[in-house]
Amino acid sequence: MISPADETTHDDDGIALWLAALCHANAAVRQEAAGALSVHGRGNSRAVTALAAALRDGDHLVRTAAAIALGILGPEARAAIPDLVLALRDADHFVRLRAADALGAMGSEAGSAVPAMCEALRDVDPIARRIAVTTLGSIGRDARDAVPLLMPLLSDADNNVRGSTAWALCKIGPHSDEAIASLALALEDADATVRLWAAWALGCVGPCARAAVPALVATLRRGDRYVRDEAAWALGRMGPDASAAIPTLIGALAIDEGDTRQAAAWALGCIGPAAREAVAELSGVVQSETNPGHRVEAALALWKVEGHEEALPALIQAVAHDDPDVRRSAAGALASIGPDARAAVPLLRQAIDKAGAPSTPAEREAAEAAAAALRMIDGDT
Repeated sequence: MISPADETTHDDDGIALWLAALCHANAAVRQEAAGALSVHGRGNSRAVTALAAALRDGDHLVRTAAAIALGILGPEARAAIPDLVLALRDADHFVRLRAADALGAMGSEAGSAVPAMCEALRDVDPIARRIAVTTLGSIGRDARDAVPLLMPLLSDADNNVRGSTAWALCKIGPHSDEAIASLALALEDADATVRLWAAWALGCVGPCARAAVPALVATLRRGDRYVRDEAAWALGRMGPDASAAIPTLIGALAIDEGDTRQAAAWALGCIGPAAREAVAELSGVVQSETNPGHRVEAALALWKVEGHEEALPALIQAVAHDDPDVRRSAAGALASIGPDARAAVPLLRQAIDKAGAPSTPAEREAAEAAAAALRMIDGDT
């Protein structure tokens, strides 16, 4: 084996050592070299070329290591994509899986792999199907020809395949009526993770998924906490097109579990003035909610729905909260209100002065949010 002590980490001599080892007579040495090049070969085209050649090594473990290394290098190893596509037909099952994984790591660069990935969707191994699905999702829009083949996999026997398919359909787009209908049906899946991904995917689609509003409303009424929350977020992303969900979202404001109350308030705010019937319940949350994050969300929703007078005092109060995440959320809410939030300017300036040199990332983000709010409210630079 090669000792790391023998390696020059950053210069050409170090790369040369590992490149030479990739041609060593001992397969174990070649395997180690492939792994090392995944770290020390960054930014070096010779490493990519050598790893691509190693995909044809006589030892399956070396080929597997080479595929893994190329995946770790990601898009900078795009020159190896044709070799990885050929590796999808390798005699060894694990080489094929790792080659598919590596292509997924290339993202949109791997468009040429779509036909081979579509073929892999029919693999008898659920792991192979799942990797093919996620690779297609990672490729994105260039994989849109795969959508008709992906939709049936929302009914796959394997729950991981079903969940990954919901994610991939969202990533690929554009979203056909058939895809939206299939995702809406997936909200009734027996597996909670699949339901969660389906709700997330529909939310990512946004207003174009308006046909799924009834299914999301039904999901929001069910008792599954995490899926329920995701359904509320999804409805919010549809904006006014989700107006039919207003009564159910109002009911969800009474659920004191997880982030359901916060998600419901956010969704009502996104729906906007059409949700005026929610004002009394949102006002109740602002007055009585003990969770400051949920209170901020309800206050902002009140403003978006009706420009309600209770909203600003609650948000201004939150700017001085001890928790930097609450301060950041409040500042973001005030920024979205803009010049109408001028009453918050003194406290925002005070929050920035008090922060000084922020000691943590959260403190820094809170100070930056306060500064951004000042710019939006008062043109303060």
